[in-house]
Amino acid sequence: MKSPITTLVLLAAVCGLLISTLHALTKGTIVENQQQYATRQLLAVLGKTSENIMQLDDGLYFSELDGELTGFIFGQSTKQGYNGNISAWIAIDLSQEIRGVRVYEHQETPGIGDKIDTQVSAWIRNFDGTSLAGNNWSLAKDGGDFDHFTGATITSRAMVLSVRTGLLTALNNSTKWIKSVDSYHEQH
Repeated sequence: MKSPITTLVLLAAVCGLLISTLHALTKGTIVENQQQYATRQLLAVLGKTSENIMQLDDGLYFSELDGELTGFIFGQSTKQGYNGNISAWIAIDLSQEIRGVRVYEHQETPGIGDKIDTQVSAWIRNFDGTSLAGNNWSLAKDGGDFDHFTGATITSRAMVLSVRTGLLTALNNSTKWIKSVDSYHEQH
């Protein structure tokens, strides 16, 4: 007669084996689905376009149309949101003008701070067409060019400052990024 502990150990071993087998069988599909989702997010930042998007580095992509470089898409995060971290994609053209900003992760308050999400509000589209040189990067209530949304000044302010920081990063790295694109093409 088997002891209850032996039965429990055997059952746990069988369950572990089943879970690891299932993981091994679905791992490729999961990775492929994650890549397709990431590509859809990046294309959404650019809007309707037939451009190709290629990855340069973790969190850094470039876009091309008919073999010509059109811009970059890069990740930008801030911990200054009302409920913590806000992560977004920023797409810029070669003149450092914003083509689009899309938040892909946040924990802002539903119904208030979540207006940074395009599925909730079009507020994030206020960054489209802006640049470092052409805008005052603060909220209108602070004398700047960007409206806040009611009840979420902290979230609005965090996004404005995060996008500005992203543009500064792009300005400081654009020459290096362009050289990386040249290297990418030499290797591919």
